[in-house]
Amino acid sequence: MNAHSALRTARQYHQAGRLAEAEAGYQLVLATDPNDPNALNLLGALYLQTARDEEALDLLRRAVKRLPAFPEAFNNLGVALEARRELRDAEDGASKAATV
Repeated sequence: MNAHSALRTARQYHQAGRLAEAEAGYQLVLATDPNDPNALNLLGALYLQTARDEEALDLLRRAVKRLPAFPEAFNNLGVALEARRELRDAEDGASKAATV
């Protein structure tokens, strides 16, 4: 299975609420390409869902660094920052997401 197929399958698992399988799929993609912005963003979003805010924050920061014009990742980063009460940074992330 190539990285694109693995990402698509992981996203389907994620949407179906099969989070353990989704996480494994995102990790598989990241094992092949540790800087894949889509996998970073989606795994970050999954970590937000499962209250792993620190890990989510790291992944989402990497996603927006890798692909600066990525509104979904900026939005998720804002959510992660808000969860950590870093409101000024969250507002900056939301502003960037709105202008991308």
